[in-house]
Formats: sequence, C-alpha cells, structure tokens
Amino acid sequence: MIKVPDHVTLFAVSRYPLNLSGIHGQTHWERVHKWGMALSLGSKRADPNVVAHFAVLHDMCRRHDGTDPEHGPRASALLEENIDVLTHLTTGQRRKLLTAISGHSDGTTSKDDTIGCCWDADRLDLPRVGLTPEPKYMSTESGLYTLRELYGPHLSVAPVKQSKKL
Repeated sequence: MIKVPDHVTLFAVSRYPLNLSGIHGQTHWERVHKWGMALSLGSKRADPNVVAHFAVLHDMCRRHDGTDPEHGPRASALLEENIDVLTHLTTGQRRKLLTAISGHSDGTTSKDDTIGCCWDADRLDLPRVGLTPEPKYMSTESGLYTLRELYGPHLSVAPVKQSKKL
C-alpha cells in the first residue's frame, strides 16, 4: 500500500476546517485510500501514488458536510498555491492529482484510469452517508466490478457524460 508522506497529511489536516472525525474527515480519507489502492491494482494504467494523495487531499477544503460543489476546485487551487507540498511528485502526477481533486464532485466520469480510480474510490464510500453508488458514475472497470460485487449484478448501467479533463 502506498503511504502518503507525513508532510502532505499534515498539510491536509492543518487546512481541514471541519471535525476530523466527521463524515468527510480522516476515516473517510482512509477508506478512500483503501478503495483507491484496491481499484488501482485492478488497472494497468492507474498511478497508485496519485490515488493515495487524492485520498488524503480531496476534501480538505470543505466548508461544511452538506452540499459544497466548490470544495474540489478550492482544494486544487490551494495546492497550486502551495505546490511545494507536492514536489516529490512528477509534473504529470501533480497535474493528474489537481485535475482529480478539482473535478471529483462534478458528477462526471473519466477515461483516465488514475483519475477514474480516484473518483470511484470516493464514490465507493458513499454508503457512509446513506447513499448507494450508481454504476453509471463509475469510471473504471474495477470500480464497476467492485460495485457489482458489493450490491449485486442487477445494477443497471446508463452512460454519464465523460469529463473533458484528461
């Protein structure tokens, strides 16, 4: 399992304005990390290092636990302003990470396996708030397979618009 450097986790924790024990806090980040690592193993092209960073950083700029559609773009912008936190990643990894964070709550899917694993991992943790993830919002084959293993093969799949990003 990929471990995110401590300074990255500390950065996220120091910027997170909500209760770290809340529904978008550290236990959520840990579950997204677990799902993301499992999904990235099922993909030949996903970068597990980016997926691991996404798990820790994607919700750090939430202002509340309700609907907050701009929290992803805020987190991405904050990271761009503090890019030194991510200097251990390549330029390509940083670009994918920022794209994944910025767009993770847009309700789209991605053809990029790394970004798709990020988004699918987050969506697989929706049951914590009483929601069942929908197959049409899964970006990856491994995400769809996992969803069907959890909830049964009866789940139908309708296409969702693909993200234009990457």
